[in-house]
Amino acid sequence: LSHRDFFALVGRVTGRRRMLMHLSAGMLRPVLRLGGALHLPLPLDDQELASSSHWWYFTAAKARAELGFSVRPIEETVRDTADWLRADGYHRH
Repeated sequence: LSHRDFFALVGRVTGRRRMLMHLSAGMLRPVLRLGGALHLPLPLDDQELASSSHWWYFTAAKARAELGFSVRPIEETVRDTADWLRADGYHRH
């Protein structure tokens, strides 16, 4: 699932269109730092940007083999997550 497809899925599930912007971390970092200093409601902070600037690869092979882990459809997972966040009062994004 590409970033673009994922954000489109989140928009469909939540009923809110998601905006996707392609900016380098170097361009975005000063804006996020300034926004944080001004307490602006930005959808990302400087620490999240630093973490998301790395490629993280995981495999579920060990969880499948040792725990019987299985996955479910991503749309179902995103819908349940969005519902849980709304019920918990999280409306930042």
